[in-house]
Amino acid sequence: MNETINWLHLTDIHFGLDDQSWLWPKIKHDLFKDIEILGKEVGGWDLVFFTGDFTQQAKEAEFDGLNRELEELWNIFSKYGKSPVLCAVPGNHDLVRPDNADSIAKTLTQLWWSDLDLRRQFWKDNDGEYVTAIKKYFAHYTNWISKLPFPKIDMQAGILPGDFSGIFLKGKTKLGIIGLNSTFLQIVDGNFKGKLDMHVAQLNSVCNGDPYQWLKEQTASVLLTHQPPSYLATQGSEHFRREIYPPGRFIAQLCGHQHEPETSETREAGASPRRLRQGPSFFGLETWGDNINPVRRTHGYNAGQFVFEESDGIEKLWPRSSLVGRHGALKICP
Repeated sequence: MNETINWLHLTDIHFGLDDQSWLWPKIKHDLFKDIEILGKEVGGWDLVFFTGDFTQQAKEAEFDGLNRELEELWNIFSKYGKSPVLCAVPGNHDLVRPDNADSIAKTLTQLWWSDLDLRRQFWKDNDGEYVTAIKKYFAHYTNWISKLPFPKIDMQAGILPGDFSGIFLKGKTKLGIIGLNSTFLQIVDGNFKGKLDMHVAQLNSVCNGDPYQWLKEQTASVLLTHQPPSYLATQGSEHFRREIYPPGRFIAQLCGHQHEPETSETREAGASPRRLRQGPSFFGLETWGDNINPVRRTHGYNAGQFVFEESDGIEKLWPRSSLVGRHGALKICP
């Protein structure tokens, strides 16, 4: 018998974005209504993957307000007799950014790739000053995720805030879910494309020290990050491809950050494919970038279904985006 897991992928809601807050009620109505209609068609949702930037400035009041909005969404879910489980990682707006005089922030952002000893100390000493500082920056997010008023995946925490593993059980299917903090170096303002890092130590810490064995015990697994692989530095990208996401390890990597949707599948040298599922911004600025060449955001989300058969699994994907109709108003559509 086939086993199906229905899921939503949301990202970049930026709750608390004052400059555009007047746009939220209409966008929310359209998005929630579309999620409700699609949920009715597929029989409800099992999982909600959320890949960061829940808030704009990680203020406690923003997280409190976000809870009220998400509770409304979970009330819609309950109409179909299911209350899906949230699986989340933080984004670069889900931390309280240190001030310009913060010496640790300066060291991490300016010297990371030029100081091998710094990187070794960071990953070796999980109670050291650098990791402790990262935990402090993300404290509001960590407190929020620990007290959610709706279901979340049972998480095994890792080295950094947001690192986790979890298992979703449905029938005989065990879906492994790995979340890794890809934004721990993007802790100040600026363009960090091609500068970030992720390390296999993060994966090891959430998989009982043996990710190969942990992942082998699951029917399949997915990887959640905030930034896409293009935001990793060259050295970090090579490490990611070799140690974290070698071919065939995950069904797909789900991420956000870029505000626009992208779906890709890359197969190299006959190996199993690496799949990237980048979601559009659920809500945020109408445009982003500089004033000369602004880029228009696409509001929306991704929905999908994993279908597990006896010998293999398949993925169905339903991207949803906001478009301006011929009538001149925004609408959410495939």
